[in-house]
Amino acid sequence: MTRQKGTYHGPQGHDAGGEGQPEGLSARLGSEDKRFDGVDDRSVLAPALGLLPEREQTILRLRFVDGLTQSEIASQIGVSQMHVSRLLTASLAKLRQAFDDQR
Repeated sequence: MTRQKGTYHGPQGHDAGGEGQPEGLSARLGSEDKRFDGVDDRSVLAPALGLLPEREQTILRLRFVDGLTQSEIASQIGVSQMHVSRLLTASLAKLRQAFDDQR
């Protein structure tokens, strides 16, 4: 890339701000990334999940990762929906306690 002496036309491309807009990249530098809040949470949650019995881990995965309802989980693992509800409640309480202990 060659520069012409004495010709500067201001920021261009992604760094150019529109009318009433901040100056692109330069305005974003130093801003807080909201995704960092979840990093600490995940670092506490992952080990706590590993301490749960395999069946509780499976139920949590089916519910919160796969998006199954309690009834769908119940029929898949062979228990009542009420039992799935109790297991979810107990599992979430254990995770909440582990999370609170680390904060």
